[in-house]
Amino acid sequence: MTVERKRTVRLSFAALGVCLNILGSFLVMVTRLPIYGDTFGTIFVAVFCGPFYAVPCAVLSSLLNASYDPFAIPFIPNGITVALFASLLRQPKMARLPLVVKALVVGFPASVVSSIVSAFVFGGITSASSAYIVQVLYGVLHLPLLISVFVVQVFTDFADKFIILAIVTLIIQRIPQRIKEKV
Repeated sequence: MTVERKRTVRLSFAALGVCLNILGSFLVMVTRLPIYGDTFGTIFVAVFCGPFYAVPCAVLSSLLNASYDPFAIPFIPNGITVALFASLLRQPKMARLPLVVKALVVGFPASVVSSIVSAFVFGGITSASSAYIVQVLYGVLHLPLLISVFVVQVFTDFADKFIILAIVTLIIQRIPQRIKEKV
């Protein structure tokens, strides 16, 4: 298979990743689940195709998500962080790690970045349903804003990445070998 053909297949998966991100974000927003869903496609593309395709997938997804979620654009650095750390899972040693550890590898750096964005850009109030928990920690328990946001982000990002990585692992295992060879 030529390099151009492989690039075309990878770009097709990146486009699918953008669609999955938008769908995941929209479904979570409508159902008000305390997770995010907006990195489902990014993680899939990162693990399957690598960072060169996952980073643009994350950026384009955030730009398109902004059509119905005005909070999406400032979280572009979070999507990039997820893309880069999820790409590490392509390495053979990382691929053998338990799912819990993989979720921490991807989720913890995402928590740091998204906490900073949420606290300093939005004052802890975003479109995520987890913002309600932040307001309880900050407004009722009087924890500092950044700590309130970070505590919530660590738990919700871990849950989000755990669920997504479990699904992505199942999907990649079921992709026929002939398609994997084209990537």
